[in-house]
Amino acid sequence: MENDATLEVITLFKSSNEAEALSNELRAQGCALHYKNASDLETLFQYCNDFDYHIAIISTQLNDIAKQAVSRLKREFPQLPVIVYTHEYRYEEHAVYIGIGANNYIPDSDESILLWGVEKEKKSMLLDKKLTSLEKKYLDNEIRIRTLMESSRDAIAYIHEGAHVYCNQAYIDILGFSDSSAVEATPILSMIHRSDYDQFKKILRDISNGKRLDEEMEFTISKENGECFSSIMKFTAASFDEEECTQLYIRNNLVNEKELEQIKSHDYLTGLFNSQYFMEKIEIIVGENAKGENKYTDFILYIDIDDFKKTSENLGLVATDQFIGRIGKLLSKLSNDDITVARFSADVFTLLFRNANTKLATSIANNICNGLKKNRFQIGESTINCTCSIGVAQISDTSKNAAHIMSLAESACKVAKTQGKDQYYSYTVEDERAKNSEDQKNVLLIKKGLKEKLFCLLYQPIVSMAGETEIRYEASFSYCKPVDGQPEIKQLLNIANQTGLTVTIELWILKTVLAKISGEKTVSKDRSELFVPISLETVKQGKLMNALLKLALKSNLRFVFEITELEAKNDDGTLVKFATFARKHDCNMAISNVGINNVIDKIADRYYAKYIKVNRELTDSISTSNEAQHSIAALKTLGKSTGFRIIATHIDEASSIANLWSVGIQLIQGNYIQAPDQNLTYDFASSG
Repeated sequence: MENDATLEVITLFKSSNEAEALSNELRAQGCALHYKNASDLETLFQYCNDFDYHIAIISTQLNDIAKQAVSRLKREFPQLPVIVYTHEYRYEEHAVYIGIGANNYIPDSDESILLWGVEKEKKSMLLDKKLTSLEKKYLDNEIRIRTLMESSRDAIAYIHEGAHVYCNQAYIDILGFSDSSAVEATPILSMIHRSDYDQFKKILRDISNGKRLDEEMEFTISKENGECFSSIMKFTAASFDEEECTQLYIRNNLVNEKELEQIKSHDYLTGLFNSQYFMEKIEIIVGENAKGENKYTDFILYIDIDDFKKTSENLGLVATDQFIGRIGKLLSKLSNDDITVARFSADVFTLLFRNANTKLATSIANNICNGLKKNRFQIGESTINCTCSIGVAQISDTSKNAAHIMSLAESACKVAKTQGKDQYYSYTVEDERAKNSEDQKNVLLIKKGLKEKLFCLLYQPIVSMAGETEIRYEASFSYCKPVDGQPEIKQLLNIANQTGLTVTIELWILKTVLAKISGEKTVSKDRSELFVPISLETVKQGKLMNALLKLALKSNLRFVFEITELEAKNDDGTLVKFATFARKHDCNMAISNVGINNVIDKIADRYYAKYIKVNRELTDSISTSNEAQHSIAALKTLGKSTGFRIIATHIDEASSIANLWSVGIQLIQGNYIQAPDQNLTYDFASSG
């Protein structure tokens, strides 16, 4: 229930007219409510069992029945606030009702007191519900983190006063112990080689005194059998079973190249391929089609779990992970030489079907819909029935790129959902024609909008976690005044990418930024950094880009050009040349959309990247995923040698900031800091 939602009230009054009059009084004072009146105990509890009411108001005119109602409501519905309403205030009666569980006792002499009482109980109930929800999420996170630690390939232990209080299986294996009880009986210092004993002891002492240790350190460990090996360790202040302790992890450096590729190309939760691998495979097929080298007919299936958000809220984090894992296992049975299955996002799976035809592809889609519907997923004490909607699209000679073909499959999936869910929809030639017609309208909208100032730039600050006051903004393309029925900006940018208008938009962005900055005293007084996306086609506009960057120098502005990790990875050398060109003009580079399974170690230094922007999936996973934490740790270590800084994006609430700080994130961006705005008014000095 939200704070401004309509209040659902159950009343116990002798007269329904009196209950109606009371409700009208509250409505007249601005309280939005629905009410239902019961005139006896049996009806009251029948109503309460059938519906989740927010507040109960009991009239004392029913005497003993009112007392029985209050007492029983507190036993059977302890979370339901109960207000006792009386025509005549009596001190002794007040004490009796409060004693048997009433939340408030209010006379009818002043309607404002009743409204105050109702609002008070409403706020109290909202706080209780929020606390209950947070406690559930906290417990879910604790279980989820424990599960992730158990499955981690890195050795993890929790240490308290020099003794082990917990260790995972990888820790047991790497140290050569038989089981966890053997580890717990062994003091941590007895496992450290004598040459490192004093240094390790000092580390533990520093942590106990509250000192933060961000760097990974090398120590020699003595195994149970006496063998020694060199290890990389990281220490973090933590808690375990509500007791303060130190988390210790030992990085497993024995992972071979094959295992590393497996990690980078697969989703850790389901074991299926991840979205990055899937998109790269589609891109290869699109390229083969363009060259006439593909002898197969290929299809994409876009599989979206119906009503996933509601299911996830009911299950909680841990059970949702188990649910997704079970669906992944079910879909993995389809994998063969012609079929590749991937987990594309939280609730979306994708399937590449090679050497197929429309009949085969739609038959597979139909089988998936029926198979998922027939399954009963037993997750803990919950039995989950679910359905899915599937979009089917062919990779044809006209498919422009992987993003284009995926947008067709997603559009087909949306049609399946609008037609009632639990079904598939195959993208047809008629759909293609309709889309082409719609695309033409959107192309005209882009061209007209750029000329007639229908579009503007929004600026979002990028803020230092360490209190630095340097000015950094990211510019984004937007409508000046959004109107109902307009295509989403994301849709327009996709059309621009497919029709060659991306260059036009990006050059417009650069020119608009320069015009804006020249008139902004608060920005131009310092050397400011402005983040803007840049595409391969735009960087080829050499003469124009040269002129624009010279203007940027005169405006005391430093552009930071953003390219995605996928673009950087697949670059033929053009973007590398541009990075050198930009550097000569005193501009910087940023690599964006960096995920858990990244390849930044292979590409960052080629582009002189000053910034690495991690994507939403990685940002959101930091508090619960060891893989995410290790990915950030690896980026941070690499950043020290290559000179880049890490930016976490999509920060929408305060609760995530502590986690980001603890893993060493240096810069943050998101609506919690400030939503994108047409004005450059963020106070970077006060944010520090």
